[in-house]
Amino acid sequence: MMTLLHKKVLSTYWKVKDKHMAVDFALLIGINHYPEYHPLSGAHPDVEAMFDWLKDPNGGGIEDTSRIVTVLSNDSPVEPLHDEVDKAFEEVYKKAIINPESCRRFYFYFSGHGIGLQSDDDNGLCMANWSEFRPASVISSEEYRSEVVKSGLFEEVIFLLDCCRSRSLNRRGLFPLFSWLPKEEGPVSTRYIVGYATLHNDESFESQQHDKYRGHFTTALLNGLKGGAARNGQITLHELQDYVRSETIRLSEQTGMHQQARFRNSGFDQATFRVLFNSVMEKKIRCNFDFGSGIEGKYLLINGATNSSIDEWENPTGVISVHLDPVFHAIVYSADRSAIIKSVFVEAGKEVINVTV
Repeated sequence: MMTLLHKKVLSTYWKVKDKHMAVDFALLIGINHYPEYHPLSGAHPDVEAMFDWLKDPNGGGIEDTSRIVTVLSNDSPVEPLHDEVDKAFEEVYKKAIINPESCRRFYFYFSGHGIGLQSDDDNGLCMANWSEFRPASVISSEEYRSEVVKSGLFEEVIFLLDCCRSRSLNRRGLFPLFSWLPKEEGPVSTRYIVGYATLHNDESFESQQHDKYRGHFTTALLNGLKGGAARNGQITLHELQDYVRSETIRLSEQTGMHQQARFRNSGFDQATFRVLFNSVMEKKIRCNFDFGSGIEGKYLLINGATNSSIDEWENPTGVISVHLDPVFHAIVYSADRSAIIKSVFVEAGKEVINVTV
């Protein structure tokens, strides 16, 4: 049954449907505050980092930031809860339905506590009032993804979930209480990707990076999208998945943990996920490595994408400047490449990167 809201929004759509170009939308949710459970520190910074990438012309390219809906947690009042999340999805729908045939991609991103559910493909996303005594306050990632996909409003749907999947209870998550109606001429064929921070029944982690706590999965994902996963100026789904898996493992093992990301997709067929601007990717970035008063020994500078040696230094001192491709690099012992002295991600678009070794 079509509600008054659906009729009003669809009416607006048909009046303006030919006036807009293809656009992307995003919904970002970060929950640090869990008053009845262990609070987190990295969820809000993770959302901020995702927002910055999405609005970047060299990133997600969503120049109109009103199409990026952001939900951050509070402890007084305790939010978001199930209803606030549904309202955020409704906000995206009301904006997207204005011109549904031109809606290319929808990003849904969640950072917070999570649990494993009955299905290996389902991730329980814990609301701010979740606790061991309130275990049902968890929404089902699969139910929400399914509702968005079956509406046919978007050509591509990307769900990115930076949370645990450890399973202690045999339960299902909450369903969406809204309904995204398809456009009147019928739904488009939608392909989707789901990125999980960890495997089913496993944990995910955050750690302090510079002055903020960040999730390992989100950090690896954004590093990959900013050039770490690029080959020949473009990012394919295959390269992105491989990069995020290996980088998430590397970041977690630096803190004595083990975390392995997982992806699944329908319809992408390993096609190009996002084409980088060649002018950005072709430009090398100057990196200043500051060795201070010096360190003894022989060292190699390794390109992480190709595993090739860029430069070799013996007893380096002071500042050494090198122009590098925008990918992950590492300084290692010449005699043992597995012993990393310093790692650095060279971000595309930067003019200069300063690194203290």
